[in-house]
Amino acid sequence: MIAVSVVLTMLAGALAGEPVAARAKKPNVIFISIDTLAADHTSLHGYFRDTTPFLKKLASENVMFENCISQAAYTLASHTSMFTGLYVDTHQVVWQHGEKVLGPEHKTLAERLKAAGYRTVWMATTTSPMLSLSRGLGRGFETVHDTWLEMGDGLKKVKTLLKTLPGEKPFFLFLHTYMLHDPYHPVAPYDRVFDPGFRRHIELAPDKLENLRIPRNLEEATVSRDARIRNNFMGQFNLKYKPDHDHFVALYDGGIRTADDAMKEIFATFRKIGVYNDSLIVVTSDHGETFGDYGYYFHYTPTHQETHVPLIMRIPGAKPARVSQMALGIDLLPTILDVLGIDPGAGPKLEGRSLLPALQGKTIPRDEYVFSHGLDHMDAVWDSQWKLVHGHPEIQDIRLYDVKADALERHDLSARNPGVVAKLKSVLDARACTTTPGTRRPSSKSSRARTSCSKTASRRRPIRWRRTTRCSPASTSTRTK
Repeated sequence: MIAVSVVLTMLAGALAGEPVAARAKKPNVIFISIDTLAADHTSLHGYFRDTTPFLKKLASENVMFENCISQAAYTLASHTSMFTGLYVDTHQVVWQHGEKVLGPEHKTLAERLKAAGYRTVWMATTTSPMLSLSRGLGRGFETVHDTWLEMGDGLKKVKTLLKTLPGEKPFFLFLHTYMLHDPYHPVAPYDRVFDPGFRRHIELAPDKLENLRIPRNLEEATVSRDARIRNNFMGQFNLKYKPDHDHFVALYDGGIRTADDAMKEIFATFRKIGVYNDSLIVVTSDHGETFGDYGYYFHYTPTHQETHVPLIMRIPGAKPARVSQMALGIDLLPTILDVLGIDPGAGPKLEGRSLLPALQGKTIPRDEYVFSHGLDHMDAVWDSQWKLVHGHPEIQDIRLYDVKADALERHDLSARNPGVVAKLKSVLDARACTTTPGTRRPSSKSSRARTSCSKTASRRRPIRWRRTTRCSPASTSTRTK
């Protein structure tokens, strides 16, 4: 794809010198996270199914970043990176038993906007450990609405709450949905929209999945409710059998179409209450999803499929554009601050970059290496040509891709390039053994040592998968959404 040069005229000439914040009325900020939305499964990115007709239209009217990469392959760490502009190894809020809390020196987007005079509103679940308010994500929010955005009552509740947003002060809204997340549960007719010929009944209702089958042993009997639901859902499929695999993917795609239709109603509400035109809006995801190509399903490691996410931005005054330069999840906070004319201030340096220069046809400055995080610190590092990825925690492989020639990461070249592997691995090892600035840990040269030297190393294990082209579950998991 060829980068586009865009002549951008910001509202009130913000990019020409006058920040948007200097205006009498600051724009509202709306941040929408559609959890688990893989860019490669959207109409925005040429997917063979029409999964996102509304988002495709929204992108055509606004700014779309074609190559947005999340900083983690799971919800908690990725959202914390988006909210702070920091890599995971810097903020250290990961899925672990230690329950690390975001350090007070790191200010969240909500804290920064609250300090700038915004009314800050959370519309998302408050019960998921992966969106833990107490570990830092909730900092700065004045109003917290416990919502579970799904088709039906959940959507009605959100639309009702949206009508309370307009007021004298500008608002910052964080809106989140788990509508796509496994176990896939698209409501009718979305459960059949992409595979109407599949004949076998697949139970999708969580309350029925919980007791779908009797536990076979003590381990199965003592897992969490979420794990039991997920494993009973997976137990209905033989993913090595193509019709089952295809229907499994169709259910995920049906969830995407469900979310797209929900977004259509939500944006209609934005227009109805008069906040669409004058709001800075971000629509993105925290991570994607994989379906057996790397020997496992769902999301665990920072592969292209698991970290390539959509990014649509509505910037008041900006002309529609498609930008092919790489964008990162950590870029969202500095971009929002840049649009609003808010100085990041003193404190730890932000690791993300403002994306606004790309809208003027300029190159976004990047450090030599870029990082993304996976469960159990199965992490990734890449430069302008090579990407090193640690595989699934139960597979323990290391893969190397030439991202210039193989952007979709199909061909592992690690065996042919041991020198490149060693170099990138040393970069990743050194970073993982470094805490927040000022504290160093001993270096290491092995994947196991790299995990042990990091206080953020997790001992929690996700679902294990047999290493096959199309996999089937082999054990239970305690991972939650």
